Amino acid sequence: MKALKSSVSVLSLLLLCSCANKLPPAPVEINVRPAQICKDYRDNEVRAEAMYRGKTITVKGKASGTVKAVSPLDHGGFSLEVDGASIFYSASQDSELYDIQKGKTYTVRGEIFTINDYQLSSDDPCHIILRNGATLFK
Repeated sequence: MKALKSSVSVLSLLLLCSCANKLPPAPVEINVRPAQICKDYRDNEVRAEAMYRGKTITVKGKASGTVKAVSPLDHGGFSLEVDGASIFYSASQDSELYDIQKGKTYTVRGEIFTINDYQLSSDDPCHIILRNGATLFK
C-alpha cells in the first residue's frame, strides 16, 4: 500500500510537470534599433516579420499624436517618433493616454505586433505597432 501511494505521488508530480511545460514561453526582449527593424523590413518583409514579430522592444521617443479607441473592443494609443520610425503604442485603456503631451519624451516597452512601410511619400516613416503587455514609462 505504501508503494502504491508513492507511485501515485510520483505520477501526480510528473503530470504537474508536464502541464507546466505547456505554458506559453515569455516574450523575448531584443535590443534592436527601430531603424534596423525598418531597414530589414524594406529589404525583405517576410524575413523581418519572422525575425521581429512577437519580440519585445523598449524605445524612447517624442509623442507625435494620440488616437482614441474607435470601439469598446479596440485600443487607443499614441505614436512616438524614434530613429526614423513611427512607433504606435497600443494602450490597454484610454485613461493611460490622458496625460500624453505631443512633443514630450516617453519610453515604452511592448511586443511587436506588426511592421509596415506604407509610404505615401518618401518622407513617411516605417511603422511599428506594439501590443500585448505594452508598458508606458512616464
